[in-house]
Amino acid sequence: MDHRHHIIPKHEWKKRFGNLCGVNAPDNLVCLTTEQHAQAHKFLYELNKNKLDAIAYESLSKLIGKEEITKAVSRIVNIGNSNRKGKGLGATPWNKGKQNTITHSEETINYLREINSREKHPQYGTTHSIETRRKISIANSRPYDPERRARKLSLVRTPEHREKMRQARLRYLSSKKDSV
Repeated sequence: MDHRHHIIPKHEWKKRFGNLCGVNAPDNLVCLTTEQHAQAHKFLYELNKNKLDAIAYESLSKLIGKEEITKAVSRIVNIGNSNRKGKGLGATPWNKGKQNTITHSEETINYLREINSREKHPQYGTTHSIETRRKISIANSRPYDPERRARKLSLVRTPEHREKMRQARLRYLSSKKDSV
């Protein structure tokens, strides 16, 4: 059974580029057997000491099961992101430790309730036009089509466009290396 192995692993790609765009590009993938894939992760672990590669090696070699993989990965991800702001596992929520900072007086609450009540609400009594209702109906009745989305994306990003984006990313990365 062939495995697709990322030459630059997903966790390293995200660290380098800040997102996962392009991680599955053909020039970043190589087909390996299960044994070769396990050995590749073992080699990467010995080289970089990244625990995610050790977990990948152990899971591909059937040394650990799914539960152990999940626990180990979540432990590593939570440790790595514990002080990081933003989204993701272990990220610190933006409102951690904050109390309700905005408190309205009873008078303000009653005023807001009054101005937004039925007849006084700015949207009260308004309706969508027939054309708008038709568009909403069509949008809600069309089943999700992943191929349609792929066609839209492929129209936007031609191979030339993708190559230009890749070159720009490489220039950016080389300029970052030069500045360090």
